[in-house]
Amino acid sequence: MRAIRADKSAQLRLLDLQTVDTTLAQLNHRRQALPQHATISKLRAERAALASDLVGADTRVSDLEMEQAKAETDLEPVRERLSRNQTRITNGAVADPKALSSMVAEVDHLKKRISDLEDAELEVMEQLEAAMSGREKLRARAEQVDAVILWPTPRSRSLYLRLGFASREDLLEHRLRGSPRQVASRETA
Repeated sequence: MRAIRADKSAQLRLLDLQTVDTTLAQLNHRRQALPQHATISKLRAERAALASDLVGADTRVSDLEMEQAKAETDLEPVRERLSRNQTRITNGAVADPKALSSMVAEVDHLKKRISDLEDAELEVMEQLEAAMSGREKLRARAEQVDAVILWPTPRSRSLYLRLGFASREDLLEHRLRGSPRQVASRETA
């Protein structure tokens, strides 16, 4: 084995450099192993799940709104026919007793049909209200997840306030721009 012949001061500088390099490697490892990284990963996963759930909730609300419009459209001609038949009965436009009793039976049938259609429409309206409420809860949760929250130092507080963070007691909060789906797509890009 060959002995290294280097100046003692050069060897000490190399040892100092190794100490600095080791310290930097340790700091880098600590930074990468911060517990906040797990929290951030969890929040990203939750944001992606919320974005997916919001798409489903929006679809459900849209479907129910179309179903409600269809129910109203189905009701309109039946109501018009009932009104027309009741007017004909009231005005005495039907002279034949047999036709009159047939028309009275039809009016009773139309009233039953209207009642059934209105019940169906009310059921759709209740489902729509529940779906809209669920969607709003998802949106509220998405807003919570999409907030960046910091616990600033006295020196950094003014910088964060200039960047648009809002002050909440001992922490600062900043809402991310865009929908959860847009924010999630920006992060994965």
